[in-house]
Amino acid sequence: LAQTPDRLAAGERVAARLKGVVPGAIHTDPLMTYAWSGDASSYRLIPAVVVFVNSEDDVRAVFQAARAEGLPVTFRAAGTSLSGQAVTDGVLAVLGDGWRNLTIHPGAEQITLGPAIIVAEANRALKKYDKKIGPDPASQATCKIGGVVNNNSSGMCCGVAQNTYHTMARLRIVLTEGTVLDSGDAASRDAFRASHGRMLQGLHQLHHDVMANEELVALIRHKYRIKNTVGYSLNALVDYHDPLDILIHLMVGSEGTLGFVSEVTYNTVPEHPFKATGLIPFPDPQSAGRAIIEMANGGVQVTTGVTAAEYIERRALATVEHLVPMAPLLPWLTDNSPAVLIDVTAPDAATLEMEVAKANALLARHGATHIDLSTDEHRSHALWDIRKGFFTSAGAARPKGTIMLTEDVAAPIEKLADFVLDLRAMLDNHGYTDAVIFGHALAGNLHFQMGDDFSKPGAAEKFDIFNQELSTLVSGRYGGSLKAEHGTGRAIAPFVEAEWGSAAYAIMHRIKALFDPERLLNPGVLLNDDPKIHVKNLKLMPLADEVVDLCIECGFCEPACPSHHMTLTPRQRIAVTRERARMRATGEDPARLARLDADFQYAGMDTCAACNLCSLRCPVGIETGTMILGERARRRGGAAHSVARFAADHRGTVERAMRGGVALADAARTVIPSPAIEAITETARRLTNKRVPRVSRALHHGPGAPRARDT
Repeated sequence: LAQTPDRLAAGERVAARLKGVVPGAIHTDPLMTYAWSGDASSYRLIPAVVVFVNSEDDVRAVFQAARAEGLPVTFRAAGTSLSGQAVTDGVLAVLGDGWRNLTIHPGAEQITLGPAIIVAEANRALKKYDKKIGPDPASQATCKIGGVVNNNSSGMCCGVAQNTYHTMARLRIVLTEGTVLDSGDAASRDAFRASHGRMLQGLHQLHHDVMANEELVALIRHKYRIKNTVGYSLNALVDYHDPLDILIHLMVGSEGTLGFVSEVTYNTVPEHPFKATGLIPFPDPQSAGRAIIEMANGGVQVTTGVTAAEYIERRALATVEHLVPMAPLLPWLTDNSPAVLIDVTAPDAATLEMEVAKANALLARHGATHIDLSTDEHRSHALWDIRKGFFTSAGAARPKGTIMLTEDVAAPIEKLADFVLDLRAMLDNHGYTDAVIFGHALAGNLHFQMGDDFSKPGAAEKFDIFNQELSTLVSGRYGGSLKAEHGTGRAIAPFVEAEWGSAAYAIMHRIKALFDPERLLNPGVLLNDDPKIHVKNLKLMPLADEVVDLCIECGFCEPACPSHHMTLTPRQRIAVTRERARMRATGEDPARLARLDADFQYAGMDTCAACNLCSLRCPVGIETGTMILGERARRRGGAAHSVARFAADHRGTVERAMRGGVALADAARTVIPSPAIEAITETARRLTNKRVPRVSRALHHGPGAPRARDT
């Protein structure tokens, strides 16, 4: 994973070009670049430089600097991506807080969002209007709008009709040469038509080439009947005629390979306030599949009635049997009993009662063994928390030292029962007997997770063979999608042509050439000529500390961390701790290890509040703060213990002094701009060998603090 000297030098030159131009933090040191080397996927790439961007001008500057030094650019929002599309060995541009704009339009029929807004924040703002945005990924408490647009993420209730592609009213983008296009602004559209006629003509020609191929048109329409995020959104070339509309819709699901999304306006969807929820067991997968086919309503998305049905196989249920909300179901579960988590929603109580009666009758017809659709909001939240946490709770059931592999596939709904059985057999035949299957059944979408240790000989080869056969099963036998909603990334890039065929694959390459002829943006993601890229740069999870060894680096903890975007997050502290443990065990590069150990003191330990708020976000309760407290204790000498005893004996005095220090910092920021305070304290920190703390502009203000000056 180590960077080449040439690439490291290029990263330093990019940083030098951006210094004084981009106000956000810029990192090229070994600690911070490694900290940003992983997302929630099974891949790791160490960036040559990490830069925080907060404006369209920042994005343009990054494009120019990266182009000048021959480095690619990858954008990152929350880093919850599962296919390796948010990691790079080039320039990693991280979205800062400058993109956290949120505007609700009159009547809440639309909402405009910046790419750094967390999905759950948008929905909280809309809740009082009984509205929400269409995409509802399980990671919505952490994932950000930028990733949702770029992956065309969907979720549990979204289906295929309420994703970004279908509910987007407007998109604002920045192309690689710096041009901004706002699809909702007539002047911007007119200016773009005048300046980018050649590009629009190319898209117009693509549209006509596709429409002239009846077989390809039929394939595209078939592929988007179910969830599909494999390759570019070719449905844009069928659904739209105006090249500008085609361009905007091709951006959705393009995984940062065509341009940068700086703002999106969604048409909101109803969030009915009356709901009944139940986790319904069935005697076998076939009966559950038949019930789901009827509930799917012929593929027509509804907002009243059964709006969600999550299939959960028996082995997945076994990983959560210990949780309190599962207790009422345990007597009804056999060795082969799946369950379906169902939501029935309605605009009023009378309609809900009628819809629940219809759902009860449907479930009884198909042999459900225990039907209990409850309007208890607390129970509903508890059951959905279990479902949303499968990614990590199933991960916690894996052996320590292994990585959690997460895939999602889709098949036509009428084939769902057979698809589940064939997928289960394939997993078992390849030795992934610990795998669990669950998913958004109304859209024919199944997720499965399994663990493996890629430090062991043959593990990567085993995973490669499995993926080859999975492609044959899903794309060949079932005519389904190898990636239903997680994006192509690196994980499925070698299989895009096998799924779509050579004609569609050639169209995708023409799309990339029109938008990004230099291959500046996220090269290797979505389109990749390397047939083995899906088994390269795989993460290792060496044992480092028993407190955190089960962490799967999902990033769900990060929004709760006080030092998020200031130094390191809990996920990053764990990743760096693992790398240091690995290097100590192997004896590799002692100089780099010494640098990581030294730099971890401030970024990893001194700025960790040890509050363990991260554990409240973590579905398996990992306490990163406890790990840090343990390392602090191991690093302390006699003098430190004496200071600690003094502080314990004079706690009131120490607390008053600390409050005074925080108040002084807050007061200073009302007189002197925050960037200047940060620069002054950073200089003092360097001169005192890190004994004086840096007052970061990201540091949360104390209660009642006066407003800081930004300039």
